[in-house]
Amino acid sequence: MKRRTSTTPCRVWTFGCRPATRGAELAAEQLRLAHRYYNKLIEIERSRRSEYRGARSGIDSALAALEAERDQLSAAIEAARTEIKAARQKKRAHVEASGADKASVARLRAKRKEVTAQLRIERQRVATDPALLAESERINKRANQRIAAAREGSGVYWGSYLLIEKAVEQARKSAASDPEFKRYRGEGRIGVQLQGMHTIEEVLAGTNTFLQIDPLPTEQWQTRSGRRHARTLVRLRVGSNADRSPIWVEFPVIVHRKIPAGARVTWAWIGVRKVGPNERFELQLTLESPAFARIPTGKGAVAIDIGWRVVPKGIRVGYAIDDAGHERELVLPDIVRQRLEYCSYLQSVMDSHFNAARAALGTYLGNDGAIPEWMTEQIRYLGQWRAPHKLGCVVERWRNEVMPEERVRALWNRWKTERLARKADLFGPRPEIDEWLVEAHPGLGSVERMVLYLEWWRRKYDHLYRWIANQRENVLAARRDLYRNWAHQMQKHYETIVIEDFDLRAFTRNAPPEADKDQTHHRLRNTASPSELVQCLISAAGKECVVKLDPADTTRQCFWCSHVNTEWEKPEERVQTCAGCKRQWDQDHNAARMLLKRFNEGDGNAAPEPEPTPEPPKKKRVATIIETSSAL
Repeated sequence: MKRRTSTTPCRVWTFGCRPATRGAELAAEQLRLAHRYYNKLIEIERSRRSEYRGARSGIDSALAALEAERDQLSAAIEAARTEIKAARQKKRAHVEASGADKASVARLRAKRKEVTAQLRIERQRVATDPALLAESERINKRANQRIAAAREGSGVYWGSYLLIEKAVEQARKSAASDPEFKRYRGEGRIGVQLQGMHTIEEVLAGTNTFLQIDPLPTEQWQTRSGRRHARTLVRLRVGSNADRSPIWVEFPVIVHRKIPAGARVTWAWIGVRKVGPNERFELQLTLESPAFARIPTGKGAVAIDIGWRVVPKGIRVGYAIDDAGHERELVLPDIVRQRLEYCSYLQSVMDSHFNAARAALGTYLGNDGAIPEWMTEQIRYLGQWRAPHKLGCVVERWRNEVMPEERVRALWNRWKTERLARKADLFGPRPEIDEWLVEAHPGLGSVERMVLYLEWWRRKYDHLYRWIANQRENVLAARRDLYRNWAHQMQKHYETIVIEDFDLRAFTRNAPPEADKDQTHHRLRNTASPSELVQCLISAAGKECVVKLDPADTTRQCFWCSHVNTEWEKPEERVQTCAGCKRQWDQDHNAARMLLKRFNEGDGNAAPEPEPTPEPPKKKRVATIIETSSAL
């Protein structure tokens, strides 16, 4: 894939789509082949890394010994953590690890850290060995030959396989761990790259041989707000006939805003993702246009302390202070946290129902219940299943063989009506369901009652699965909209945005089992999603307008007396007292002031005189615009 060299501002615009009206089977086949090609490239990459590690260890015996010692220490740490987890599972509660267990794990981790440091030094020394460089070149050459062969036999159209190779290239950037394989869920992208100067007018005129969008009526955008939605068709090329004519797939698309005239289209793809059992389609266009150039409108700098802290109104995600001393905060409403926690509660209900259905089927089999021959092998390891979907597929096939759909639907509607009238759960204990089935239909045998019990579970599971997926999708969309609007306000009022330069990946890791209970705050962190706020700020203001500073002691160092507080009794408390000047201050407020102070001292700029706080503009709905600064 060619790197982007154009200096014209670039953005990716997203439009909603409907399922394909022409070429749906071709699109689905391309998605399957693209997924298979992705996993094949991951297999080649993992094999390449394994060969290189083997060659590197074979050159230096000391390096091999250090790697073996590190692996042994890692195994010992995992064994100790497994014991802590087993104790918690036995008591079904969060049991704090004992002092001896914590000390043991701490010693092992310290020893592993020491060995890892030695290993890093040894690897750097061995990396320049001529024999290893020569072997590495041979390994890379063999890997490239395998990649070329895999591409040739993939059956994926060239635009789509370029997208796959770009995704694999991104996955390869992690040197700490090998890239992982992906399970196919019907998701992915099919797309085309438009090389040359292909404008949006050419695409709308229907003369392009890779991408075509039916023209929109001229008066479509002659509205006061310019936000009227237009329904049209988009055609994407997924192959060629024998005479080199295009093979198209066609999707209905909803164009919710006008594309700038003269914009150059460089990429186009249809993305498919799953929300519960349903598929969501999106058309994404990579556009280049001078109209996307940012015109600076703000003045001065604003420092934003980003994190997650519970306040009375919700979760504080950002606290901002500008040069004029004006302050504002971004608080994620508590309803967001409640809705996400309710999704977790529904997930626990769904898991308990699955455990009950699996146990009931196991008891039925233990009592020599009759099942079809094909089912014997499929449920051989039923007790180890963790995926409800597997059991749902078995139940659906068994039900189709035992009872017709019309009869099942009639019984289900009667059951549902009675249960809802009593405000009872649609899935209950098996004795209760058996008793109702005997009264409703006395002629049912034990096999039919077992099948209907599992069918009741399957329908309840499907209902909860859709409910959880849609609720989570909606609440995350609301959070993203809140972050984007707040980032837009920052970009509009200020010329420079100052944030902390910390690695957000470190905050995505859950606390280890030996950690104290008050350190396991990953749910609160996931609800706040500070990384998404950072991305929204960069997308709104641009990388050149976002300054990242060293985050060391921004929270603990007092803005007024510069004393670094290291001995707070409860460091998690929002309001603290400085041990130096005895002032009480909000940690986030102090951190934002420290960031702004460091930025001004670094630039030699003094804070200007306070100005009136600009009135925030009225809220308005904005289109989904994703700013891209990386090469496409």
